[in-house]
Amino acid sequence: MTTIHLSAHSEKIADQNPWGLTQPPLYHQWRTAVALQQPDTHLIVNSYNTGTGKTRAALLHLFKLHQTGRPQNVLFVAPTNALLAQHEEDIRDFVAQYNLDFHVRRITAREVRELRQQLLDQGDYQTMRVGETLNRFIANYREFVPGEKKRKGLIFIVNPDIFYYAMMLQYAHHDERNLFNQFVTQFRYIVIDEFHYYDQKQLVFFLFFFAICQELGYFEHAERKICLLSATPNGPVQEYLSHLFGSHWQLISPANEPSESANLPTIPTLAPVQLTFTAGALGDYSQQMQTWLTEGLDGVVISDSLQRINELNSQLKKMVPSQKLRRITGPEPEEKRQSATAAPLILATPTVDIGYNFVKLDKSRQNVDFLLCEARFGDDLIQRLGRAGRVLGKPTTDQPSTVIALINENALGQLAPLDGQTLTRAQLHEQIALLDQHLPHKHNLFGYIKQHGIHEVFYPIYQVHRL
Repeated sequence: MTTIHLSAHSEKIADQNPWGLTQPPLYHQWRTAVALQQPDTHLIVNSYNTGTGKTRAALLHLFKLHQTGRPQNVLFVAPTNALLAQHEEDIRDFVAQYNLDFHVRRITAREVRELRQQLLDQGDYQTMRVGETLNRFIANYREFVPGEKKRKGLIFIVNPDIFYYAMMLQYAHHDERNLFNQFVTQFRYIVIDEFHYYDQKQLVFFLFFFAICQELGYFEHAERKICLLSATPNGPVQEYLSHLFGSHWQLISPANEPSESANLPTIPTLAPVQLTFTAGALGDYSQQMQTWLTEGLDGVVISDSLQRINELNSQLKKMVPSQKLRRITGPEPEEKRQSATAAPLILATPTVDIGYNFVKLDKSRQNVDFLLCEARFGDDLIQRLGRAGRVLGKPTTDQPSTVIALINENALGQLAPLDGQTLTRAQLHEQIALLDQHLPHKHNLFGYIKQHGIHEVFYPIYQVHRL
């Protein structure tokens, strides 16, 4: 067992607020927006900590697009449908609050079917293909919004599957060319959230998309911008971006903040954390969780296994009142998953790694007081640690959270020298990166590209050439 004390974390506040935000932007948000305005910068990666407002950083570029006075389309890609729903709500609120000229809409397979049925119910068409519906929506969303006379920019929020099928020309024969063309040509600004979370196949096609945009001159002549949000961008991804963009991309990270920002005021974003690494089973901590709940604390358990979550749920039901216990797993209906975030103790699978804020009504401190999690991969570990101790905008910021991380024996042995030390989040991330042999990255990007990725992207290249 190794226990580390993570110090509280604060973010710098920018000394400029050219957008008139009700709350001054954080410094990294301001840096991101300014970088996106630079003509020679085509792509930005914001790699600040989870829970420090990276999405808001990406949204500030909407002001620039709004100021053009012409409808500008935005593609926003997020890896899970739960996160799409959260982003749709947040982006719609942001657009409404600052009176920006955009129509915001998330699209999943279910939404496409609903839009298709809407057209059929109106009686305008007797038949309508799914791909045709999606193409019509991108081309003219007003066809699906009765009464909207003025055309606005479309903020199109999608999951990677829709993006992948379009880039791989996998829709029906009559639609594949149109949808490929729509995704390549119609979006002035592209935001890809949680970039580290995608699998190798999805990452390859994002890189392929970047290469096509560059080859066709969309960065230089159409002023297209791309913003990647990732708390843990790995080395291979940065190498590929450098190969593709050379000096035309920027990394916005805590490690490269300009020295002139040293004296800026700060705001707390992450509370202190007592972090214990150990090797054990989730059930070993059922009694401890019961004690924490009795003390009025709120917590989350994250396991890689649905079976282990269900077993722990059965065990805790004998110890904890039913109203205090909820599950967020893939088999649970979406409505139940969303409502479960308010429960004092949440048992979850990796469904909650992203897209869940665990909002507690009128809670003045962090929403997650204790976290018990399993982690087989280093990027999963960093992502899950970021769920605890978030205090941005909270009145109480100094109450510590407790995290117990269950890892393998080899990784635990390597971390033993850190027992009792106090580290910053950045220092902890460096230590986890050194454990690549025992806590590797979830996806082997280099290996996939060498073996399969290059072959795979030749298919859409061939198809486009044939068309």
